Amino acid sequence: MARRCHGRGFDVTGPGLTAPIRMRFRDGRVLKVEGEIAGQFKSFDGTYAKGTLTLVLESPEAPIFPGIAGTRYGGRIVPGEDETKFTLKAGNAEIKFVRR
Repeated sequence: MARRCHGRGFDVTGPGLTAPIRMRFRDGRVLKVEGEIAGQFKSFDGTYAKGTLTLVLESPEAPIFPGIAGTRYGGRIVPGEDETKFTLKAGNAEIKFVRR
């Protein structure tokens, strides 16, 4: 589940994405993002901060989700039906994570 994201990779869908992208939560607060974003393959690093049931993603290089304004996405985590899935409720948007 989201409580154990460090060192794990996820397939992620969200507003404005035409296909799932890959996110890997790495050392400390580093986030690796790869996939087709806004019609082009992109690969870049961002940061993350995680609380018990909250998550904030930041991508200073470029927006991750074209359907959400800005480069910071934070909100409440909703656990999925098993520990491999969760949803981040960022405002009115839903960002879905499935562990790889």
